[in-house]
Amino acid sequence: MPTIDQLAPATAASDTDELMASQNGIARKLTRAQLTAGLQPQLALASGVLLGRSSAGTGAPEQVNVGANLSLSNGTLTAAATPFQIAQLSAGVVPVSSDQVAIAQGGTNVNVSYAQFASGLSKLGGVDVSSMTITPSGATSSQKLGDFAAASLLRTGGAMTGPLTLVGDPTAPLQAATKQYVDGQSAIALPRSGGAVTGPITLVANPTASMQAAPKQYVDTQLAMALPLSGGALTGPLSTTAVSVSGTATVTGQLTAGRIAAAQTGNAAGTLVSAVALQRTGTGPADAPVLASAVTVNHPGGGTAAYSNAAFPTVVNNAVDGSGHLIDGPSTPV
Repeated sequence: MPTIDQLAPATAASDTDELMASQNGIARKLTRAQLTAGLQPQLALASGVLLGRSSAGTGAPEQVNVGANLSLSNGTLTAAATPFQIAQLSAGVVPVSSDQVAIAQGGTNVNVSYAQFASGLSKLGGVDVSSMTITPSGATSSQKLGDFAAASLLRTGGAMTGPLTLVGDPTAPLQAATKQYVDGQSAIALPRSGGAVTGPITLVANPTASMQAAPKQYVDTQLAMALPLSGGALTGPLSTTAVSVSGTATVTGQLTAGRIAAAQTGNAAGTLVSAVALQRTGTGPADAPVLASAVTVNHPGGGTAAYSNAAFPTVVNNAVDGSGHLIDGPSTPV
C-alpha cells in the first residue's frame, strides 16, 4: 500500500474532496466540508489588536493589548528600544515600596519591587552618595550627607572642635558633666594645695600616724591628761628623775624625791630656806630617812665654806643619823 508521500500532488481542493479518517478504530471517508465544519472562517478584530492567551491552561484566545514603547504595524510587533523614549510614558508620582522596576537578571528581563531595588543600593561598592541630601531628626533644613558625616562624632570616640552642650547635669556616674556641675562641686571642695573650710571636718577615726589629722575627741583626751602651761593641779603624784626650779616653787601636797638640792643666791643675811621636811613611809628604824651628816654650800666668789652659809633649823622625826642612832625631835641647826 503506497504512503501519502508516494501519491501524486493535487492541483486544487474543493469541499467535495474526500479524505480518510479513523473513527472508533474504523476507517471511514469524509469530505473537506465535513472536516472544516465548526471552524471560524474569519476573525472579527479591530485594527492593531492581537490575540493570544495569558491565562493558564487551554481555552479560547484572549485579546492582548499593545503597551507603551510597542507598536503593531503591517502585521509586525515592534519594540521601540533604541532609543527608549521615557518622555512618551505616562507621568508618575513619588515611588512607593510596592512599585515595580524592570531590570535584567541573568539574561532575563524581570521586575522587582521598588523596596527591593532600593535595598540593594547599600550593597554596591564604589557608589558615592555624599551629595545626597538628608534632613536630620529635629532639624528644619536639609544638608548633604557628606557634610553631615564630616560634622558628626563617631560613637567610638573622636575629637571635637567646638563646645558640647548637654541636656542637663549628670545623674549617673559615667555620664558627661556640664561646666555648671563641675564648678558647683569644685566650689564646695577643699583644694589639695590648701584652703579654708566653712564647716566641720569629720574624720573616720583617731590618727595612727604622726602626720595624720586628729579629731576633737583625740585632742580633748590628750589635753585632759596634760598640765596647762598657765598652771594647774595634779590629781596624782609627780615622779621625775630631776626637777629644776628657777624662782619659787610651791608644792601643795607630797613631793617624792630621792635627793633635794637647794641653791640660794645672796649671803647669809638674805632670805633663808625656812625648813626642809623629810619623810619616808614605814614604821621601823629601817624605813626612816637617812639624813646626810655633811652639808656642802657652794657660793660664787669663794671656795667651799663648810657650813658657813648654812643655817637650817631642823626637826627630825623618827629618823636615823649617820651613826645609826634614832633621832626623833628638834635638833640644832645644821
